[in-house]
Parts: sequence; structure tokens; C-alpha cells
Amino acid sequence: MEAAMTELFDNCSKGSGEAVMPTMLLSGSASHALYESQLQSLQRYVGVDEADSGFKTLAFKGAKYIFSHRGGTIVYFLNPKSLKICVSSEYFRDEGEVQQVNGQNAFYFLIYSALQIVVTNRWKLGHCFQA
Repeated sequence: MEAAMTELFDNCSKGSGEAVMPTMLLSGSASHALYESQLQSLQRYVGVDEADSGFKTLAFKGAKYIFSHRGGTIVYFLNPKSLKICVSSEYFRDEGEVQQVNGQNAFYFLIYSALQIVVTNRWKLGHCFQA
């Protein structure tokens, strides 16, 4: 797994320098546990300030590795300069229809926003499947 992640990280970083190389890895529990089990004791630190006895951050080549309980077996290589979430100005915190609460002197309405994920450098992002 570590060899496949290294190859993908290097491919995402080609010709970019530090500006647009992956800065965050995201996956579910199975991939995260497999990666953590393969680490040697000194590979998991991001920096000296996080190398104390209570650290909770894993890293891969300086990119923080984040566990998500909603993630699957895919490890996503992300960078906020190449992947952004944009909010529609027309539908930001837009109010839905007002609904009366039965049997009470009260009402409610839903508030929603329209979001879109925008990718600027698709070749600078990647995903790795757990075998």
C-alpha cells in the first residue's frame, strides 16, 4: 500500500513544487488502519510539535492523513488549491416554505444552501484503492 501511495503522490506532485502537491489524504477506517499498521514508529509524525506522546495526526510525505467515518476503502489525495467547494450566492442559506406545527402556536422552515465542488488542476489530485 505504501508503494502505491508513494507513486500516486509523486505523480500528483510532478512539476508543481510545494504549492499544489497533495496536502491532505482522506479515507475510511479500513485504509487508515492498514496504513497505520504498516508504519514504523518515526514515520507517522508531521512535525516536531506533533511528535509528543499525545499525537493524533498521521502523515504521509508531509500531507496529513485524515480518517473519516463516512469514507470507504479509497484514499483521496487532495489539495485545497486544486479542489474547492463553492457556494451559490443565490441559494446560500435560502429559506424554504414556512410550515405550521400541528397543535402548537409555532412554525418552522428549512434552510438550505447549494454547493458545488470545483476542480482546477485535475491531474494534481488522485485516489488510491485498497487492494
